[in-house]
Amino acid sequence: MSLLETHFEKKLTAKLDFDQSAPLINTEIVNDQITQAEFNKIWLELKNSSDNYHQRMRRMFRICVVMSCILLVLAFLALLNVIGGKILIFMLLLVQVVATAIIAVLASRKGAEIRPGVLAKINKTDLQPKGLKLDIRTEQIQDYKSQVTTQHLFMDLIVVASVPSFSIEGKNFGFSLEKTHLIDVYTR
Repeated sequence: MSLLETHFEKKLTAKLDFDQSAPLINTEIVNDQITQAEFNKIWLELKNSSDNYHQRMRRMFRICVVMSCILLVLAFLALLNVIGGKILIFMLLLVQVVATAIIAVLASRKGAEIRPGVLAKINKTDLQPKGLKLDIRTEQIQDYKSQVTTQHLFMDLIVVASVPSFSIEGKNFGFSLEKTHLIDVYTR
């Protein structure tokens, strides 16, 4: 696909902000190949994937804090010469504190984290038969006044095939592969 076709492909774009409800979409933009209910289902799957990631990070952080406390008690006992291996215990404590700090940073990030397997499953089972494709992309937006750059995740629902090859009484049937359509539409 050329750069010109990529820029002008027909798509819906929405910011991935799971603190908000699913955005309302104009289904005509994607040739009525998806309904609002189907889009809401996909939004919920993405939200659940992101929530699972954050729950795992919080759980890992708690485990690291408990292990750090245990190592801290062992280090105190080693200082009192109750147990041996001072150097080993202090090295383990240092490694554990660094690991806990890294996991704390990962757990505190608020952005959406979508697992690639979930995205591939949605594309293969829900969207590919309809001639659609879901992409997740990151954009860096810089505020020129405060010189702060923030990252935002966006989802693009792209029309990769045109479904209607014939219609009866307003119902579309068939599946014809065509190039992506030349228009760029943003929602919200």
